[in-house]
Amino acid sequence: MKELIDFIGLNGIENKYPHQLSSGEKQKVALARALAPEPKVILLDEPLSSIDPSSKEYIRWELREFPKKLKITILIVTHNLNDAWALADRIMVMLRGNIICSGSPDDILSRIKSKEAARFLGLNALKGTVISKNGSDITIYSREANIKLIAKDKSNNINKGDKVLVLFRLDDITIHSKEDNIEAVNSIEAKILGVQVTKCNIKCLYNYPRTA
Repeated sequence: MKELIDFIGLNGIENKYPHQLSSGEKQKVALARALAPEPKVILLDEPLSSIDPSSKEYIRWELREFPKKLKITILIVTHNLNDAWALADRIMVMLRGNIICSGSPDDILSRIKSKEAARFLGLNALKGTVISKNGSDITIYSREANIKLIAKDKSNNINKGDKVLVLFRLDDITIHSKEDNIEAVNSIEAKILGVQVTKCNIKCLYNYPRTA
């Protein structure tokens, strides 16, 4: 039990009554109680949703290692994509009650078949057609964005004329001023319509493929 208290971060609140606990502390206690009997299989529903960011990073990492120590299987239901990518050895994605893909985190990203699924997984997607191929380099034309893109076909299964999805995350985009005179591959001219400042404390544990 002492190991669980240290792991979950409950030191100092062991003698508190339930009404004295914050929502985050209550969620930590619930997590500790579920793990205490050392079950063979455990189902956790949004186990990190109310935990403060400073504790979440540590607990997320330990949750991934803890099943190996206890030799248990943990099934986690979550809508938080960062939690899913960081915790899972295998992911099953459900959309409107249907399983749309399953596999390792890397497999999931290579099996996306629709823009809807891509956006559900936190990716942006452009439909395109392969207009030329030179070795592993393929040129894609996206009619909806009226741009040409160059990508790598690492699978060597894509041919001229194939319909493809170009997947990218916001952090894949680099913005330069026109005055910089940068002639980079996959550059397009655009106008900034608004700016929103965001802060993210989540560390990315996986390298996402650029295209699919």
